[in-house]
Amino acid sequence: MRYFYFFILLAAIPLIARSFSVLEVECETDEIFSTICDHKFTTVSCKLADIHVLHNYKKNGTHKFHQQEILITNLDEENYTSIIFENIVSPVFPAEIFQQIPQLGKVMTSFQGHNKIEVIPDFTFSNATNLKTLALHFLELHDITENAFYGATALRLLALVGCELEKIHRNAFKSLKNLRYLTLGHNSLEEIPRELFEPLTELKNLYLNDNQLKSLHELTFIQNTNLNFIEMPNNLLENITLQLPDKIKNLNFEGNRLKNLRLTGNNVKLETLLLERNQIENFQIPSFIELKRLNLKNNKIKSLDFLTSCSHLKSLQIDSNPITDLTNLRNCQKLTELTLESMKGIKITQDTFSSLTNLKFLSLRNTKLNTVDVSWFKSLQNLYGLMLSGMDLKELDYEELAKLPSLRRISITDNNFNCSYTTEMLKFLNTTQIQFYELFGEICREDLPSKRIGMFWKFLMFVGFFTMIAGVLAFVVKKYQLSRFISYRSSTNINN
Repeated sequence: MRYFYFFILLAAIPLIARSFSVLEVECETDEIFSTICDHKFTTVSCKLADIHVLHNYKKNGTHKFHQQEILITNLDEENYTSIIFENIVSPVFPAEIFQQIPQLGKVMTSFQGHNKIEVIPDFTFSNATNLKTLALHFLELHDITENAFYGATALRLLALVGCELEKIHRNAFKSLKNLRYLTLGHNSLEEIPRELFEPLTELKNLYLNDNQLKSLHELTFIQNTNLNFIEMPNNLLENITLQLPDKIKNLNFEGNRLKNLRLTGNNVKLETLLLERNQIENFQIPSFIELKRLNLKNNKIKSLDFLTSCSHLKSLQIDSNPITDLTNLRNCQKLTELTLESMKGIKITQDTFSSLTNLKFLSLRNTKLNTVDVSWFKSLQNLYGLMLSGMDLKELDYEELAKLPSLRRISITDNNFNCSYTTEMLKFLNTTQIQFYELFGEICREDLPSKRIGMFWKFLMFVGFFTMIAGVLAFVVKKYQLSRFISYRSSTNINN
């Protein structure tokens, strides 16, 4: 037994020593979440099957219903901003609730959380003429029929999220003439009927993200004259020709398979175009569009010829494209943000950024340039943030860099700096107004003393762990041998 306790003590030594070497830092953070559930139930007096008052969320004005039979009334709409229905076992949408709870027309009505609803019958909302907001989350609907929303003429917000939708009838939204916000994300839609959105003349925001859309008719949005945002990331779109409504401001096709995109229109107000993670090789900014933000990350673009008309552009992200010539950047004189990350073949000279006097943020992260000439940035008098991580740099003229009048943030991790050189650089920069974006990457290629100490404690803990295992095994073997010996002696005494 004494060997067992010896091994346990030996294994515990690294853990005890480690406890005295760890510096624990507590950070104060703002309270983001707080308890909002106040278990005070509302008085009820009328029958409604499958529904139960679960919680009264006073702080955010939410009333929640749960499966069970109970009586419901006295829901004063002035005390609530939303009502949530959960765990409804019926496969058919309960249309009767709009008669039995008239207040639903004046608050946010949401069906979410393990409901088993599979069908919205025609004319379900014929008595919901005052309903303004409706959110249906994670149902099993599969399709929407022609008259499913007939009568919901006051509806302004409709969300059908994660409802396994595969098909929507072309006239399904014909009654929703006041609808302004429509979300159809996280479904399985493969196509959108051309006429589907035509009745929605007041529509402002449309979300079709995370579906299986493969095509889009050119005139799909031609009647939506008030449309500002179209969000269609993470679909299967490949080739698109699209006529844009005049008031469109934000267009998002990220994460598709786009090879060609042709935009048409007259007097279009488009400001933001997001095309990250596609397969675009040739791109043109239509002359009638005054883009302010353009994201073309992770495409196959080889040339910046499309930047001949970019006089209004303020943000340009062209990371991870096989571009080498950056000459046309000089045409984008209003740029305030430019990211050229993971563009390993780019060539930078003293003239590359000379026209970008308004630039405030520049990222050259992971460009593997091996060297940085601070004279590249001399004209960037407004530059606030500079990312130089992952460039395989061995040295940096940090004293000259610190002379940039507006520079306040910098990133230098994951380079090839010698650790003694890095120490001197950090000491100097700490005397300036420049701060670091992060220091969680590798800041030099040699082991710093603290890093060696950390590895030492890890080694001790590793040895201690296996020492403890060896001690336990030794104890078990010893016990087994002792029991065998006692058994042998007992059998010997019996025979004698």
